[in-house]
Amino acid sequence: MKTIIKYELVINEALRSALNYDTPDEQINEFIRFFGKHIGSDRIYIFEDCDKRHATDNTYEWCADGIITEIDELQNVNMDIIKMEYSL
Repeated sequence: MKTIIKYELVINEALRSALNYDTPDEQINEFIRFFGKHIGSDRIYIFEDCDKRHATDNTYEWCADGIITEIDELQNVNMDIIKMEYSL
């Protein structure tokens, strides 16, 4: 139960931080920045799938200081490649 409460507090703090920004894009970027820093991650991605193209696009990315972004390289990624990677 303590773990659930801890996660709820972190999520609430991330939402509070994100709501200090005006646009949805700024809010999403702040939300993933907050989580990335909180969990000590090098990067966080958000992908959006397009069934019509059978592909996915990296639409949001946060990187820690010194980490090279990959957002431009992760556009129109064929879904079969992802399935293959995770089925190994």
